[in-house]
Amino acid sequence: MKKAHPQVDSGLLRTKTAVADKAPYLWATISMVVGLLAAAITLKNGAISIMAPWDVFLLLDGGWRIHVGQIPHLDFYNPIGPLTYQLISFGMLIKGPSTGAIAIGIVVFLVVIVPWAWVICSHRLSGFLAAVFTTFVSIIVVAARPLGYEPEITTYAMLYNRFGWVLLSVLCVQIFIPLRKVSQRSYVLEGVSIGALLCLLFLCKVNFFGMAVLGVLLASVLRPDLRQSIPYQMVAFIGICVVWWLALGSSPFDYLADLRSAAEAQSLRHRADLLIATAKENATAIYLLAVFGISALLLRFCGERGPALNRAVIRLTMTLIFLVVATLLIAAGNAPEGRDLPLWFVGSIMVMQFMADHRQPESQPYFTPSHVVFILTAAIAIPFLCGHIMYKDMLSLAYATKRNAYKTSLITQSQRFQSKSLQDFVIPESAEWRTAYGRAKNVPARINDGIRLLRRYVKEDSRIYTLAFANPFPFALQLPSPKGGPLWWDLNYSISKEKLPKAANVFGDVDFVMIPRYREDDDGCCWETARLLLETYGPYLDKFFPEIDRTDYWILRRLGDYRE
Repeated sequence: MKKAHPQVDSGLLRTKTAVADKAPYLWATISMVVGLLAAAITLKNGAISIMAPWDVFLLLDGGWRIHVGQIPHLDFYNPIGPLTYQLISFGMLIKGPSTGAIAIGIVVFLVVIVPWAWVICSHRLSGFLAAVFTTFVSIIVVAARPLGYEPEITTYAMLYNRFGWVLLSVLCVQIFIPLRKVSQRSYVLEGVSIGALLCLLFLCKVNFFGMAVLGVLLASVLRPDLRQSIPYQMVAFIGICVVWWLALGSSPFDYLADLRSAAEAQSLRHRADLLIATAKENATAIYLLAVFGISALLLRFCGERGPALNRAVIRLTMTLIFLVVATLLIAAGNAPEGRDLPLWFVGSIMVMQFMADHRQPESQPYFTPSHVVFILTAAIAIPFLCGHIMYKDMLSLAYATKRNAYKTSLITQSQRFQSKSLQDFVIPESAEWRTAYGRAKNVPARINDGIRLLRRYVKEDSRIYTLAFANPFPFALQLPSPKGGPLWWDLNYSISKEKLPKAANVFGDVDFVMIPRYREDDDGCCWETARLLLETYGPYLDKFFPEIDRTDYWILRRLGDYRE
């Protein structure tokens, strides 16, 4: 007598037959071993060689400000959430002020999110897919390049975007793929997990959080069972946010005020252009996801009829549309990325799990059309939507590891920063990346020139502000950071010509102002922003901060005897 196949239909992608993993502990072990290896490599490498440096100065300045007691969004303006900077500040607490503190923060995030991702996936997906996804998460977290950059451009730039993609990917798996077994206790745990992920996304970067909220609302419509966890989601989100902001000493309203200022600096036309460019660059991934989705739906039409089929079609279609829209909107907000976007692979996982719903009776041959389509989908999706990102990310780790020899012994004196805090901040002589104010390989000369200049004048309590993309000198000299100004200046992203902070707010806590000088051989970016800042704040500086010295790279101004 043949066994009966239990039917389960409680929402999107719920399998009709319970997945019988023969080796669940094997898949769990593989996932955890990969995570531990990723953590070990990150800790061993420490501070990687930096090919694109100015964004790293920004991260270090943000972490340093928190380390010395400043409160994000209250003591300084920043449209990025505090999570990434708090992790770096924690790294400084463990390792001391250094670039290696960023690696510590990455590992802390890794050891939290990888087991979390595994628990979520293992109760929804087959062991194989759960292991692939968890491995994917591990590699994304520790990779030594920004998404969309080539592997040899090793840097921590836009680290918060990686964290945001990972958190959102884990959340999408949780909200769109139901648990195989449901109980009252599972509703509580589900709600707490979703609320916690939403809170971390809010603290990471608001564009990810906005899409996450829309995703939870959509999933609640598509999955009636998810609605039972909504009260627990709200309690977890509000509770964690309140505790976090109280511990930070700020409030979410300060954060929202910074976000409003950033939104006013970004024109809709500029965002529309970025959105169109992102869609064109990801046309192949969108096409593949559409093909996978249509194939899965055709299998449903071939095997089933009736209202259940209609509901299944609507659920999968709406989920894939959401993932496409969310990916494009977020990537348009993360302007330099454009490609290598993790949610494409999350979408293919949704499709593969949907195909697993279309299981044939055991009396049917093993290689039925559903098996063939599933295998073909996995054979294309895993290499092209997941594998190529993992390949580039692992290659970036290989570049970072290979450059350790240069960092420790082969680096020339001209490439070393004349700062204890920046001793492990290494920019190779081969770094030709076009960064702020010049090529990356020339950044040490510019920063060292500024350090020498400042050391002639500053005291142990002096507050320095750099009228440039970021402010590297307080961290480099281990001096207190000034309060009131933006953490970073980037025209059409954090500021606009029409919306600039008042001079009294920017310089009200400042003793010295450093201004970058343009040189004929400088072919870097961001001079438009620098010129705008000098034109806007020049009269104020002339009045209250007379020039006291200059070098080939910098103009130094010091606070005069009075100020209005």
